[in-house]
Amino acid sequence: MFPAKIISSVIALLFLLSPSAAFSQIEFAPYQAFAAGSSSDAVCIGDLNNDGLNDVALGTGTYFDAANDFKISVFLQNNSGGLNPAVKYNYPQAYPGLTTLKIADLNGDSRNDIILGYNTKIGILYQNSAGTFNAIVEFNTGALVECLDTGDLNDDGMSDVAVSTEYASYFKVFYQIGGSLVAVSYPKPTNAKYIEVEIGDVNADGKDDIIFQKFGVTSGLHVYLQNEITGFDIFTEYIVPNIDNYTTLLDGIGVGDLNHDGLEDVAASRSGNRPQSKIIVWYQNQNTHALDDVSVFPAYDIPNPVEIDDFNNDGENELITVHGGWQKLSCYQQDNNNLLGNYTLYPSPGSSHYDYQALSLGDLNHDGKKDVAVADTWLGLLVYYNTTTLSTADFNEEKTTIYPNPAGDFLTIKSSHSPFDQLKIYDMLGQCVLYVGKANDTQTTINLGALPVGLYTLKVYFGSQMVTQKLLKN
Repeated sequence: MFPAKIISSVIALLFLLSPSAAFSQIEFAPYQAFAAGSSSDAVCIGDLNNDGLNDVALGTGTYFDAANDFKISVFLQNNSGGLNPAVKYNYPQAYPGLTTLKIADLNGDSRNDIILGYNTKIGILYQNSAGTFNAIVEFNTGALVECLDTGDLNDDGMSDVAVSTEYASYFKVFYQIGGSLVAVSYPKPTNAKYIEVEIGDVNADGKDDIIFQKFGVTSGLHVYLQNEITGFDIFTEYIVPNIDNYTTLLDGIGVGDLNHDGLEDVAASRSGNRPQSKIIVWYQNQNTHALDDVSVFPAYDIPNPVEIDDFNNDGENELITVHGGWQKLSCYQQDNNNLLGNYTLYPSPGSSHYDYQALSLGDLNHDGKKDVAVADTWLGLLVYYNTTTLSTADFNEEKTTIYPNPAGDFLTIKSSHSPFDQLKIYDMLGQCVLYVGKANDTQTTINLGALPVGLYTLKVYFGSQMVTQKLLKN
């Protein structure tokens, strides 16, 4: 059952008065640990029993613990806002065990599945009608899997899988076609080792692109833009310069709007100890829609994975990273200039290192605020519940109405002043599933017919301002 505030027939959305409006300081309760056994390597948040609530999938590798090695632990969220004890599913015992984990619907049945990478395979645990998972189905990649991510990679409204491989001369995309996955290989430089992969729209054309973290002496990004002819353009390389005369090796990347302009940017962590530790951001240029030269921000010691989302529901994203060996989680908020400000530190147990997908964000107690899940090598699943007090001041009275909600195949956006500049709808995994460009009128009707039934996040952009609201599709 969804809260009444989600299913109101007309929702009033309030604009932030200005970029300098007051914001709430992000706060988290002390972390809660949920034991998983073995070595916990990757975590992902999503609805795993089709009840409209986010759950957690945690992957373990091997640490001489037969009962818990090579397992996917599913922690279902209950109606009281807690997590039930884990239900465990097997995956094949293959060295070096699991390296990557994601959640998406990969057979078009409107149920989320679990996707994992290990050795030279990706495996899918398909969710069934009972809200549990069938035995794993494997797909060969032909090379060691470093990381994977999911998104719509051929603009057909369905989730696909991009896989980063080590030194192979290709990367793979598994397209969802006819309820199954079809692999296509794309060439890449043979000397380029691709580590983490993220999917996002980094040229503002409404299509998902692939961003690889490149490892090596000249570390940086390789960005493959989606096109309508060959699938993807030849990569564009963004190199990280040596900063402070210190060789830059990236340790995690994330995609999201980090300067409140409605465009997705790319952030990365540069590991090392202070003062060498940094957060590096490539902002998307508002005119060219290429990525600008890097902006560099100080960081606490040894930042590892990076994730981006809005934690105080003010329409501006925060950046979260966790620090290997230093017993800290840190959060950056945007400052009055819509750039990353100072970070705030929160206690963490201090695993020596956190892998690329050891960090995931989502609402885990259905209070409308994003929480943090961490795969800690020794303690298992760590959950940091978001206790931020949301700002209610510094808003003007202009209203934008969205109706009906719940919606059928059509949704109307009405504003009293100006047409919106763009509209994006995200699924519960944070993937953009519908993009609409600039409206022609202050009242616009959107066709939702291609979207499956479910809960979504709607974001409407008016210049540098953005309003956001939950949307239920019937």
